[in-house]
Amino acid sequence: MESEPHYFGGSSNVHAEGIDYAEIRKTFTTPDGTRAFVAATGIDTFAVAIGNLHGLYPVPKHLDLGLLERIREAVPCYLSLHGGSGTPDDEFRGAVDRGVSKININSEIRRAYRTTLEQQLAARPDEYAIMKLIGPVIDAVQAVVEHKMEMFGSAGRAREGS
Repeated sequence: MESEPHYFGGSSNVHAEGIDYAEIRKTFTTPDGTRAFVAATGIDTFAVAIGNLHGLYPVPKHLDLGLLERIREAVPCYLSLHGGSGTPDDEFRGAVDRGVSKININSEIRRAYRTTLEQQLAARPDEYAIMKLIGPVIDAVQAVVEHKMEMFGSAGRAREGS
């Protein structure tokens, strides 16, 4: 069971506005709050708010990795990172190194899908056979997923029979 027990900003869209870290810092997860929530609910996975936001922004997201370390020390459960799209690779690696075991990057996948589909439709306006248009779209999504799997350290780690 996974929980995102408190709202943190954004939506799964591409945003034009910057990120007001003074404002979103008010919604950051605290070690004490995490400990209490996990103890009260018994959840398996807790979604932290440490600078991550749903959606993509014109500036990179920045994670408070020191706070993540304190949260990791506070609870025995798995930690996840919702709203990961647009976070620099080195900060993702830092989050994984500090115990995040699941990262959501839905907005980056959606952007790759949509922009590549738009390019295909513009380049081939008279094509109606979706199978002739969708190949590059699938390739673009796969490239995002493969890059993230390599960066998160999860590539090649599937278990037989899983």
